[in-house]
Amino acid sequence: MSTTSANIRSGRWLTYLTFVLVFGIALATGYFIVLVRQQQLVIRVLEQPLHVEIKELDGDDPLLYTIDYCKYLDITPLMTRELVALDRRNLIIMLPITAGSLPVGCHKFILSEFLPQNIPPGKYLLRITRVYRTPTLFDDPIVLETEPFYIR
Repeated sequence: MSTTSANIRSGRWLTYLTFVLVFGIALATGYFIVLVRQQQLVIRVLEQPLHVEIKELDGDDPLLYTIDYCKYLDITPLMTRELVALDRRNLIIMLPITAGSLPVGCHKFILSEFLPQNIPPGKYLLRITRVYRTPTLFDDPIVLETEPFYIR
């Protein structure tokens, strides 16, 4: 008589089955936790705050700023943009939500942002929140801010 059939007849099969089930569930749970907790780096901005090319703008001038970055995954973010007044309390001007379009790789670009008309004169900065939907079940928000600039 073989050892395996003797163990099955003696009731040890329940112990083996329990061990295999517990080990399998623990392995699947660990894999799920690693998958969920793993952060995939989508973009790394090399220079913060973002450099503003022209520090004093008239009402019709576009805001020109430089972004120096390395993007690793080809994922399009959802971007929210806010003009934050630095010399007025509680003044934040929300700009329309857009989709980002930075190419993959390491690049340095000068981007332009057209500001709305009739913004009160003062000192501002542009806050950009880029939200990347990654395959790890979590969103990856990146918050960027420009250097302060003046609107006349």
